[in-house]
Amino acid sequence: MKLSYKIDEVKTRNLLNIAFDVSKNDLYMYTEFGTGKINCLQDRFNNNTRVIETELNKLKALAMENDFDNIQVICEPTGGYEKKLMLIARQLDCYTSYVNGESVSKCKVIENNEPGKTDLKDPRVILLVAKVGKLIKHRLLPEEYNILRQYNRFHEQEDEQKIYYKNLLHTEIKNLYCDFSFKNSFIFETSGRALIERFHCNPYRIIKCGYTKFCRVMKKYVPYIKSKTIERLWADAQRSVKLIMPVALIELLENRVKQLWQNYLHHEQCLAQIKEQMASIYQKLLDAGEAIPPVEKGFVSRVNLARIIGETGPLVDFEHERQVLRLSGLSLRQKQSGKYKGKDKISKKGRSRLRLILGQSIFHLIKKECVFGELYHRKKEEGMPGTKAMTVVSRKLVSILFALSKPGVIYQQERLFTCESQYNNAA
Repeated sequence: MKLSYKIDEVKTRNLLNIAFDVSKNDLYMYTEFGTGKINCLQDRFNNNTRVIETELNKLKALAMENDFDNIQVICEPTGGYEKKLMLIARQLDCYTSYVNGESVSKCKVIENNEPGKTDLKDPRVILLVAKVGKLIKHRLLPEEYNILRQYNRFHEQEDEQKIYYKNLLHTEIKNLYCDFSFKNSFIFETSGRALIERFHCNPYRIIKCGYTKFCRVMKKYVPYIKSKTIERLWADAQRSVKLIMPVALIELLENRVKQLWQNYLHHEQCLAQIKEQMASIYQKLLDAGEAIPPVEKGFVSRVNLARIIGETGPLVDFEHERQVLRLSGLSLRQKQSGKYKGKDKISKKGRSRLRLILGQSIFHLIKKECVFGELYHRKKEEGMPGTKAMTVVSRKLVSILFALSKPGVIYQQERLFTCESQYNNAA
């Protein structure tokens, strides 16, 4: 027999739970209080700052009249519509908590024995989930972490725009320079950039200037360019101009390439500025003695560390690495019943952007000669798919970063895959 316990913090703090179903324009509220005869209070009001502040003050007064010390505002995360409610509640010194949307969805049948959904029923279901203690902490991040999280959003947007314009460039260059034989990545290397900036990837302009001048210009802007590369570009241009096109169409395509290139450079510059700002904030946190993992050469870059803690928030908020794994959606989901045992999979019930950043952070670390190379390739040799092996490495990275955030812990690569008892015995 196993005996355990848990603390009902709501009753300990003597709080009145108030559940809200949040939409863009309206808030639907429901609460219960009293013993024996239960008072059920429900209401609807507009989702704007003035009304929310007024109604919450009324609810606080109601709680005091019924011998509660304070109120606890509870709702589901709804893509941003709930932020106003939660921030105002905190400013009024109320307690705030979230409930999991999936828990609410599956609890509907328990609450009213019907699978249907309405805005009036949802707060009752949210309150029922809160009664069984399935609350999620509502965290207000410190200023620096909040800024890093916003920069993460900007980083993703700029990166998507870069990829978008990169793809458009590939298409238009093929339309203009039809026999261009280099890989797409060549365009964004030093030689390719010079080709676009000086000749706009226009084969007709290249042939018109002549081989000697073309060779001189390319070597001026790319001193170490190979002669074979210049000869290949010239040969591609000679083949491309055999497809005779109207002058107006050539000018149109050339201007389009110029415009797309400028757009690409703009988003590239914006992304570089965002990375610089994130690295600066991370260094500021390090200098202030914040409990975050230090930058180690050849491990995770300063920018990626800034992106990671922007999503996690202060790591001191977590008692164990398992909580970080759960936040990222990398916690394991098991399926077992009697003799049946299904495959363990990750939950994916967390911050998807954090999983993305962790995956991007390990790309250079899974090469055979790198930190996680042996682990990754061993898993693949055992028959594990590459994506699943990447997940194993991501989970390992979370464990390492969480440990490095603790005071006095030093990064030692030889100890990453050795348990403490083995290391002590070897010593």
